Amino acid sequence: MTTTPTWLTTVLRPAGELDPGAERRLVDALEAAAAASDVVVVDVGAAGPLSGNLRRALRRVHTGLTATGGALVLLDPEGTHGLTMQDGELGHAEHMPAHPILT
Repeated sequence: MTTTPTWLTTVLRPAGELDPGAERRLVDALEAAAAASDVVVVDVGAAGPLSGNLRRALRRVHTGLTATGGALVLLDPEGTHGLTMQDGELGHAEHMPAHPILT
């Protein structure tokens, strides 16, 4: 009997300006999702620019997920999240800055 691998994907979609409390909740949810999932999709299209703290959390989660064969997918259809080329792997050069997608 051949088994098919099972993947768990979690989607997070923050909306609105992220004050410090909302940002902390998002970081906590992001870290919890990464611990329990193979793929975490974060759709920041409805959120304002992302703080340095949140960008660092995204990089940590990305590093952890890819180390175990998982992935972080960052969606931003309008390009308003505030990531730059300095964020490296959080966006592909051909998509920056308008439509960065992390795979």
